[in-house]
Amino acid sequence: MARWFGLLEWLVAAIETTMIDRKEFARRRKQLMRIVGGDGICIVPAAPERLRNNDSHYPYRQDSDFHYLTGFAEPDAVLALIP
Repeated sequence: MARWFGLLEWLVAAIETTMIDRKEFARRRKQLMRIVGGDGICIVPAAPERLRNNDSHYPYRQDSDFHYLTGFAEPDAVLALIP
């Protein structure tokens, strides 16, 4: 059952990501960099995986800000925006 749940989560994340065009994510990152300014950098970490017990993970949920800017659903990633 847990294996199917993980597959279902992956499928939902893939569908959500493909529903928003890549150009929209790029537009969001450009807008953020305009706010940050020409001499600043922006580092946004993705959410890590969380253990429920020693051998069981909570269902993964990406950090909302990271997902809004990238659409990337993998844990432990980092977005670095440098002008």
